Amino acid sequence: MARVARLYYDDGLRQTAIAERLGLSQTRVSRLLKRALDTGLVRVTVLSVPGLESEIERELQESFSLRQAVVVDVGGSDVLPAIGASAAYHLETTIKSDQLVGVASRSRSVLSTVELMRPLTTRHGVRVVQVFGGIGDPTSTRQSNRLTELLAERTRGEPVFLGSPALAASAASAAAFVDDPHVRAAMGFYDQLDAAVVGLGVLDDDAIAARAGDPFSRSELEELRRAGAVGDVCFRFFDAEGQPVTTTIDQRIIGIHLQQLRSVPHCVCVAGGTHKTTAIRAALRAGFIDVLVTDRPTAECVVADI
Repeated sequence: MARVARLYYDDGLRQTAIAERLGLSQTRVSRLLKRALDTGLVRVTVLSVPGLESEIERELQESFSLRQAVVVDVGGSDVLPAIGASAAYHLETTIKSDQLVGVASRSRSVLSTVELMRPLTTRHGVRVVQVFGGIGDPTSTRQSNRLTELLAERTRGEPVFLGSPALAASAASAAAFVDDPHVRAAMGFYDQLDAAVVGLGVLDDDAIAARAGDPFSRSELEELRRAGAVGDVCFRFFDAEGQPVTTTIDQRIIGIHLQQLRSVPHCVCVAGGTHKTTAIRAALRAGFIDVLVTDRPTAECVVADI
C-alpha cells in the first residue's frame, strides 16, 4: 500500500503504470490508494492559496513589516496540519539550490510542515542545518535527527546535525559542548543561513505544565515567566515587546541566537492557535520573522490590539 501510494503521489505515476510496474491489476492499485486514504497513510489537505485572506494578510504585512503573511482559513480542521500544508507549499516554492537552510528541529509545527512537503527534485546543493541542540532525551533526539534528515531528503540536500543538548547542565558544560569541533562547525553556519523555518513556543501559566517534554524544570519555566518571558523561538525567550529575556538559563542554551535569526534573509515562522497570540505578536515586534504562517482566528487576535 505504501509503495503504491508513493509511486502515485510522490512520483506522479498513473495507476496503469503502477499496475504494470508492480504486477498488479489496476483495480487492485485503485483499492490500495483508497485504503491508503482511509487508514490515514495518505492525508489530503487543501492548501490555502495566497491572497484568499488578502485583507488580513496585508494588515499583518504592513503592521509588522513582513515580507509575507500566509493566513489559513482552517474551517474547523486541526490547525497544525492546515498551517503545515501552507508552510510546506511556501518552502517548496522558495527554497533554492545551493542554499543554507536552518531548521528548528524540536518544533511540532515545523515537523508537520516538513512531512507535508513534496520532494524538490530540481534542487541541488542544499544544506539543512539544525539550529539548536537535540540530543539527550531519546524521544527528542529521534525527532530532532528525523526532522533535520527529512528536510534534507525533501530538498535533496545534506543534513548538518548539531550534536549537543538544547540545554546543558551548566554554563561551563554548554561552553564545553560549543568547544567541540563538530558542534562549532555546525554553529558556524548560523551567520551564513539563507533561510530558516522555526516554530514558536508560549510561556504562560497554562503552558508551564504543558511543556513537560522540554528540558526545563517547572521551576526554571516559572523563573522565566517571572522575568517577563511570554514565548520563545529555539528556546531563546522574549518578553511581550519582543526583547530578549536573559537569565542564567540562557547561558546553558546551545543553538542559534535571536540576533542571528534577525540576520537571516528569509525566516519562516509556522505558528497557530489563539493561545499563541501574545507570543506571536511579540515575535513579530522583535523583527526576526520575515514570513508568518498562521490561522485566521489567531491572525485576527494578533492584529486586534496593535
